[in-house]
Amino acid sequence: MSKQQDELQKLQTQLAETQKELEEARNEIKKITELQDKFIKDAIHEIHTPLSIIITNKDLIRMNYGDIKFLNSIEAACKVIQNSYEDMAYHAQMDNRDMHSTNIDLAGFVDSRCEYFDSIAKANEINIVFKSNLACIFIKIAEPKLQRLVDNNISNAIKYAKAGSTVTISVKIVENELLLEFTNIGRVIHDKEAVFKRFHREDNVRGGYGIGLSLVYEICESEKIGIKLTSSAKTGTTFCYIFKNFKIATIDKDR
Repeated sequence: MSKQQDELQKLQTQLAETQKELEEARNEIKKITELQDKFIKDAIHEIHTPLSIIITNKDLIRMNYGDIKFLNSIEAACKVIQNSYEDMAYHAQMDNRDMHSTNIDLAGFVDSRCEYFDSIAKANEINIVFKSNLACIFIKIAEPKLQRLVDNNISNAIKYAKAGSTVTISVKIVENELLLEFTNIGRVIHDKEAVFKRFHREDNVRGGYGIGLSLVYEICESEKIGIKLTSSAKTGTTFCYIFKNFKIATIDKDR
């Protein structure tokens, strides 16, 4: 009986030590997370003013001197930085943001974002094609959420596409589901689950996906939007987002 009590005592001691180690690890992770969040918030304040000045001066130069070639590269670079800035701002404010869902025409919204990213695509020798035979496809979602979902996918599709290739973005109905798809030909994604984790990196040359796709995943979870990711050297990479609740009217549209 004494031997059993000794073994029980040892187990209790080990359990207490393990619990202590887990608590220490949890506190350490909490500290690191708080430091990351503080860095992001500080970076937002540091980036906002100089970025605004650059964009304003770029617009003034274009207004006074017309469409100068080097301005296209500056504009593309500004939009890349602005997309990262908006990711950080969304992340920093999402706990305190009072977001109201509204009815948004998905095809029209995506088309406008394709136009916004067109200068970035051209700077990277990429062609953007938006395809849809649908109009007035209304989904109910907060616009900041939809913009982060769409912008991050377009940005990544351009970033990881082969030079000279085409990024295809489509909105379509398949089997009573509304699909939003982003397809490019480029690097193959091997770890399809990890790619949605914050700061995941598969390519040491081009870097990781930052916080962008982790935000997309959180948005899809909160809005009950399905995600399907396929990637192969032969067919390319497609991020597909599945909406089950929508209202729709039909016309022919292909840009």
